[in-house]
Amino acid sequence: MVVYGLVINKEQEPMRTLLEINDGTGSFKVIFYQKAEHEDPKALKNYEYKPQTWVRVMGTVRVFKETTAIVGNTIFQVI
Repeated sequence: MVVYGLVINKEQEPMRTLLEINDGTGSFKVIFYQKAEHEDPKALKNYEYKPQTWVRVMGTVRVFKETTAIVGNTIFQVI
């Protein structure tokens, strides 16, 4: 799945990074998992977080406990 949207918020947790993205139809979470605690996820190595910027995210839709999110594989800033 490929999604284009505006980055609204970033949350850092010990084993994952969450970005809240709005694609014009609503907001949703994109989760980037990391291998070790307090390490940047591989997909975010070349991405610099800037609020209110447009991005292209490639990932997989997952449902966990009735909550839908996208598990991100790659992210690019759209110029």
